[in-house]
Amino acid sequence: MLKTGNKTKSIENINFMVIDANSNLPFPNDYFDVAYTKKGPRDWYHEGNRIVKAGGIILGFYHAGSHGALRELFPGLYSQIPKPEANDILTELNLYGSGLTDIKVELLEEIEYLSTPEDVLIKKCFGQNQKLREIVWQECLQDVEEIFNKYATSKGLKIINYYHLLTAIAS
Repeated sequence: MLKTGNKTKSIENINFMVIDANSNLPFPNDYFDVAYTKKGPRDWYHEGNRIVKAGGIILGFYHAGSHGALRELFPGLYSQIPKPEANDILTELNLYGSGLTDIKVELLEEIEYLSTPEDVLIKKCFGQNQKLREIVWQECLQDVEEIFNKYATSKGLKIINYYHLLTAIAS
């Protein structure tokens, strides 16, 4: 993915890299105008503030849970979890004392349609090892198919995903 991104990018000064974000980033102070993380380390913002020019923008994007069909229709597969409030996100991401200003957390909603019963399990098992995926398929697919077929529309099974979009200004 990184190789393709770097080969096909439309803007020359964009580079896709793999970096250990749990240690100091390999960039000088005040190097970037914008920095973005998606599901990055929770304490990344201090380092982000270091590498972004004063007045630059820091963005973070975090999954905040799914709602709708998954949690309501598959309670044994998906447990109910409360959506965190913005202040909880600020604490969780260790933003207090980061030096960032104008910190805002916005809750975004995305409607998604899952096309097949297998998509329900793929979403549940994303990132899990092969053995666990095989067990989940064996034990759950038949029940998931039954529920999916009962509630799916012509577009598929409607679910709503929530995300937190964090924006802040580097100091």
